[in-house]
Amino acid sequence: MKVVDGAMISQESQTKDYRWCCSINKQPIRRLQMALQYLEAANQKFDKYTDSTMVNEDKRIDLFRDTPIRYLGYANEVGEAFRHRVPRSVVQLTYVISSGYVLGDVIDKGYRVFQNDRTPFRVKHVVLAIADTLLWQSFASVIIPGFTINRVCVVIQYAQKKTTNLALKNHWVPTIIGLLSIPLVVRPIDYVVEETMNATYRKWFNYYPKSSNDETEDDE
Repeated sequence: MKVVDGAMISQESQTKDYRWCCSINKQPIRRLQMALQYLEAANQKFDKYTDSTMVNEDKRIDLFRDTPIRYLGYANEVGEAFRHRVPRSVVQLTYVISSGYVLGDVIDKGYRVFQNDRTPFRVKHVVLAIADTLLWQSFASVIIPGFTINRVCVVIQYAQKKTTNLALKNHWVPTIIGLLSIPLVVRPIDYVVEETMNATYRKWFNYYPKSSNDETEDDE
């Protein structure tokens, strides 16, 4: 027994109070652990999704699409974001970088087909590989990213007109948010373009890049 402010408290009561306090304190910890486990599981699922959709079947990492070099295709978007704040030559340089990236990807895909294809239709397959890459890059690096980031900036500018917060009305806010959105849209856009081309253009021409290097593939 223990005396607190003149009252007698039994050992059993103290033990119950202690256990109750511990259970209360552990609840946030358990919730945090469950959240961390959920995030870990989500990341594992995303890794599997990335491996199955963005990496070639032969497990070779595509230098131009599966590495940070992919962001060079968005260099012109960065240039456009700063068009009114930097010399014109800087903006033009970003277009040179983007164009060089696209040209490099075209050469890489065409050369790999030429090097690995041993069928009588090698020249045809090289032409299809080049055309496929140009079409893919046109949508994944130019048309859709430009439209998407532009719409993001338009929404931010609209929100700026409605807000009374002076900090949010800063003219740099749309530019910064537009640039920060680039890493978030690259993979989704690439995936959408890849699947759309699989269901349309590639289906029509019976040409799929992931299997184009298969030496035993026959042309129908």
